[in-house]
Amino acid sequence: MPPRVALATSANLPDLIADEGPLREALRAAGIDAVPAVWSDPTVDWSAFDACIVRTPWDYTTQREAFLAWAERTESRMPLFNSAATLRWNTDKRYLHGLAREGVRIVPFQIFERGGAMDLGAALSTTGWDRAVIKPVVGATARRQIRVHALDKPDLAAAQAHLNDALIDEDMIVQPYVQSVTEEGEASLVYFGGAFSHALRKRPKRGDYRVQMDWGGTYERLHASAAQKAEADRVLDAIGPAMLAAGEAPEAAPLLYARVDLLDWEGAPAVIELEVVEPQLFFTQAENPGLAGRMMAEAFMQRAPRA
Repeated sequence: MPPRVALATSANLPDLIADEGPLREALRAAGIDAVPAVWSDPTVDWSAFDACIVRTPWDYTTQREAFLAWAERTESRMPLFNSAATLRWNTDKRYLHGLAREGVRIVPFQIFERGGAMDLGAALSTTGWDRAVIKPVVGATARRQIRVHALDKPDLAAAQAHLNDALIDEDMIVQPYVQSVTEEGEASLVYFGGAFSHALRKRPKRGDYRVQMDWGGTYERLHASAAQKAEADRVLDAIGPAMLAAGEAPEAAPLLYARVDLLDWEGAPAVIELEVVEPQLFFTQAENPGLAGRMMAEAFMQRAPRA
């Protein structure tokens, strides 16, 4: 009987997304029965699986604690990739400060904590950020994210109201708006087992700054520059020390998958996100999607040889 591997997903994506095809094909070719399973579905028999790869549970951001509890239960039964500790660390954007302490160049930000009363205008004046982006500490797909111009009084007032409303129930981030996102887009570098696989550029639609396809963003293959690769490599090297400093146990081997998102900030690449929970890995943007799928499948089999 072939080993069974759960590909964890969300209720609104019960069969994953089409982009996951190369991975599923590579696992199938390796003799592995890879089955999508909704992480929050109480009827799933997790004991029927030999391992679990977290793929598209994109609804976790509004139920983080339940998702992390599921990850810990799952990891107690089988190998989980990436690990529950990694998911816990990476689902709170404070991890970026940890990476910065290890020498990673990040786009700076301030955290406004839930329940607090923050004067957005004063904060932006102190930092010197005339234009800024506000978003949740736990978030994805530009959920509850807005852009603000500090010198535009009506815009600032609307952003203050948005922030006040959001701070009722969650922590928020304020960071400078990076103009290069509208001009050059965002670079994403994808790694499997610690080795670089492929890169892509994500561009927002005209007049917007959000690069996600949900907001009209478009994607194209990218030949990553030496500077982009160097910064992304620095991120992967920093993950273990940053997790240890945060009181989390890092994985013994390089992470099964990672995506490093970069913007050009003050003339050099800077990290806007490290995605090691449930990133889209853009297999179909790779020069050879089948090879990218096999690369991840082989990295998985090295980490879960009994699966």
